[in-house]
Amino acid sequence: MLIPMKPQKRLVMFLFILFLTINTSYAETYTAFANIVGVDAKGKGVVGNVTVEIQPGKGRVLINTIPLQGIYTQNSERIAVQVAEKITGFDFSSYDVIYSIMTPGARVVDGPSAGAVMTLATIAAVEGKSISPAFAMTGTIQEDGSVGQVGEILAKAKAASDFGVSVFLIPKGQAIQNQYVRKVRTPAPGWYIETIEPVPVNVIEYAKENWGLKVYEVSNIREAMKYAFGEIPVQKKKPTKPLEQNVSLPTFTTSIQDYQEFLPLIEDEISRAEKAYKYAEDRLSSSELPPEIKHELTSIMQKSKEYLDEARTLKEKGYVYSAGNDAFKSLIDSKTVTDVLDYYSMSETERFTFFYDRLREVKEELLRAKEDVISRTKGGICDRDKFEWAVIARQRIMYAENKIHSIHLERTEQVGMLYDINTAEEWIYISKNFANRVKSYGNSSCLDNFKSQAEKILEEAENEVSLAKSLGLDVESAEWYLNAANKEFSEGWYITAIYDGVSAKSRAESASKYSGKNINELYEIFSREEDFTTQDLIGTIFLEYAHFMMFKAVKDDSNGEALQAIQLLLASKETDSVYSTIRKRLLTHPFSWSFNIKASVDEYLVVLVLIIVGMGIYIMSLSMRLKKLERWARMRKKKNKLDRVRKDVEALVDSELKRRLKRKEITKKEYEELRKMFTQAD
Repeated sequence: MLIPMKPQKRLVMFLFILFLTINTSYAETYTAFANIVGVDAKGKGVVGNVTVEIQPGKGRVLINTIPLQGIYTQNSERIAVQVAEKITGFDFSSYDVIYSIMTPGARVVDGPSAGAVMTLATIAAVEGKSISPAFAMTGTIQEDGSVGQVGEILAKAKAASDFGVSVFLIPKGQAIQNQYVRKVRTPAPGWYIETIEPVPVNVIEYAKENWGLKVYEVSNIREAMKYAFGEIPVQKKKPTKPLEQNVSLPTFTTSIQDYQEFLPLIEDEISRAEKAYKYAEDRLSSSELPPEIKHELTSIMQKSKEYLDEARTLKEKGYVYSAGNDAFKSLIDSKTVTDVLDYYSMSETERFTFFYDRLREVKEELLRAKEDVISRTKGGICDRDKFEWAVIARQRIMYAENKIHSIHLERTEQVGMLYDINTAEEWIYISKNFANRVKSYGNSSCLDNFKSQAEKILEEAENEVSLAKSLGLDVESAEWYLNAANKEFSEGWYITAIYDGVSAKSRAESASKYSGKNINELYEIFSREEDFTTQDLIGTIFLEYAHFMMFKAVKDDSNGEALQAIQLLLASKETDSVYSTIRKRLLTHPFSWSFNIKASVDEYLVVLVLIIVGMGIYIMSLSMRLKKLERWARMRKKKNKLDRVRKDVEALVDSELKRRLKRKEITKKEYEELRKMFTQAD
C-alpha cells in the first residue's frame, strides 16, 4: 500500500534531486593529449599517444593501455599526478585521473620513460592548454619535478622525426650517446682482431643535420613546459608536395664511354636468359610433377618472364645495367626451375646426393675462377683507365664466395639453396666476363698505397651500420657489402674494399636518414639530389639504377623501393668522389701517362703543368752549364796569356845570364844556380 507524500516533503525531495543534477552537470572533466615515444622489442623507435581524462571520483589513478602495461609505467603515472598537483595547486583528491596509452607496434608498454610526458599532459588538462602534435619528449619524472635519464635516445628521436615531430626534448646530459661498433682488423693475412668500441654521437647535431629535428635538453618539468605550451614556438614541418601523376621512365644517356662498352656484356646476359627461360619452360610444360609443385614452378617461371620482358624494354631505353640486372634475375629463376626438374627426374638414390653434388661443383668452379680472375686483373687493378673493370670483376667473385659460404645443407631450405647456388654461379660467370676486359700485364704493386684509405672508409662504414642498427633499422644489404669489403681488405684488394665499403656506408647512412619517410617525402628528396653528372663507370651504373628504382617506386607506390633509389643515388655520388681520388693517385709520373680522349680537363692541366715545370728546370740547368763554360773559357784565355808572358821573361833572363857569363861577370856555376833559382821562383 502506497502512502501519499505530503506536499512539503515532495517539494524538499524535488529540490534535492534538482541540486544533485545541477551539481553533477557542473562538475568539470579535464582532458589533454600528447605524443608518447618508446621502442619496440627490436629496439626500433615507435610513436604512440597518451590521453589524460580527469573527472570527479575518489582520487584514483587509472590506466588503460593498448598494449598491456607494466608496474613501472603505473608508478610513473602516480608520480605524474603528484608533480602536476604541486605545480598547478589543483586538488586531485576528489577526481580520478585516467591515462589512456596507445603505442602501435609495441607488444607491451613498460618503463618510466614516458613519465615526463604524462606529467605535461596532466598539467595541460588541468590548465586547459593543448600540446602541439609537433612536440614530443622522453624522460622519467621524479617526485621533485626533475626529468630523469632514459635509454634508446637516438632511436626515439628518429621515430619522433618520422612521425612529423619538429621539437624533441631529452633529459639533461644525454645529448652524447655512445654507439658500440664492431671493429675488425687484419694485421696480417689470416689474422683477425675483433673488438667492440664506443663511438660517441651528438644527438642534437645529428638529428638537426640528418632529420631536420630540433632536440633540446631539459632538467625539469618547468623547463619542458616552455616548449610544450608554446612559450618557445614549436613549428610544424612543411608538408611535402604530392607525387607527379603518370610518371614515365625517361631515356637514360651518358657520355661515359666505358658505360657504352658495358652493352655487349648485357646483351650476352639477356641472350643467355632467353635460352635458359625457353629450356626451363619446355621442360616444365612436358613434366608430370604433382600439381602443387608444378603450380609453384609455374609461378617462378612467370616471374622469370616478367624480368626478361622488362630487361628488353630497359635496354631500349638506355638502362643498360638495370636491363642486365633483370636478365640476371631471370636467369637465376629459370636455372632454379631446371634444377628442381632435374631433382624430380632422378631416382631416390640420386636425389640423396643431388644437393651435395651441386654445392661441390660450384665450390670447385669458384676456386678455379677466383685464381683466374685475380691473375687477369693483377695488372688492370693498377691501370688508371681500366681499374674499374678489375674492381667489378673482383667484387663479383667475392660475392659468389660469400654466397656459397652462407649455404648450409642442414639448415637451408632446398629451393632456396638452389637459388643461392645459381646466384653464385652467375656471379662467377659475370666476374670472368669483366676480367676478360682488363689488361693482363703488370702487377698489383699500387695496392698498398690505398690501404689507409680503405681502412678509413671501412671504419666509417662500420660506424654507419652500427648507428643504423641502434635505431632498430634493417640494414641487411649494408651488412652484406661491409662483409664483402672486410674480406676484400683481408685479401689485400684495397681498391675493391674501398668500393664495397662505400656501398655499405651509403646504404646504412640513407637508412638512418630516410627510413620511415613516405613515398612523397622520398621522391622530393630524390628530386633535389639527382641533378649531377658522373665521370666514372661504377658511379654511372649506380646513377642509372637509382633512376630506374625511383620510377618503380612511384609506379608501385613503394616506400622500400624509393629508399633503395636514394641509397643508390648517394652511392653514385660517393663512388664518383672515390673514383677521382683513386685515378689521380694512380697518375704517378707525367711521362708514364698515355693520351686518352676520356681524360678530364683537370688531368690534362696537371700533365701540362708538369711538362712546363720540367722544361723550365731543364732550361735553367742548361743556362747554368753555359755560364760555367764561359767562366772556364775566360780563365783558360788568361792562363794562355800568362804562359806566353812567362816564356818571354824566361827567354830574356836566360839571354842576360848568358851575356854576363860570356863577359865573365859570373861563373858557370853561378849561371846554373841563378837560372835554376829563377825557374823555381816562377
